[in-house]
Amino acid sequence: MWVALTIIGILFLLLLGFLITPIVLYIDTDEQRYEVRQLPAFKFFVDASTLKPQLKFLGFPIPITGWKKGKKVKSAVKKSAPDEKRNRGFRKSFAAWRFLVQRTIRSFTIKRCTLLVDTDDVTLNAKLTPVCVLASRGPFLVQTNFEGRVYFHLEIFNRPGRLLWIFLQFLTKK
Repeated sequence: MWVALTIIGILFLLLLGFLITPIVLYIDTDEQRYEVRQLPAFKFFVDASTLKPQLKFLGFPIPITGWKKGKKVKSAVKKSAPDEKRNRGFRKSFAAWRFLVQRTIRSFTIKRCTLLVDTDDVTLNAKLTPVCVLASRGPFLVQTNFEGRVYFHLEIFNRPGRLLWIFLQFLTKK
């Protein structure tokens, strides 16, 4: 009995940890890092030297190769009469779909966004400097430089628990 309760407790804590631990989208052009991760569960990234996507699950590399398409088996499809009412499947109102899209987009949090741009035109860079100062607010940093360097850094995160809650709300809406 105690062993079963302990195992159920550990599984519950792991599930809770998965729902609370944020999933992070990390893009950095200087370091050539492009990854989606939820440490320690998984890390999906593109290797800069080979440009191949890689996946690590619980620290173990999982090979990603092209999946072979299986042959489709043709099955006999029953044709329904035109008078018969068909089951249209998963139908929701436009307001419910709009709710899902808006809430999903709003649930993401931008931790840091940096953009350094050089237009190769000194006067245009000088004219863009005050605009970049006005555009730099909070986690956003926009700057011009005169070094010929273009740099982009983005960190966005979201918690799976938020996405699950939004999806459950979507399912209950008409």
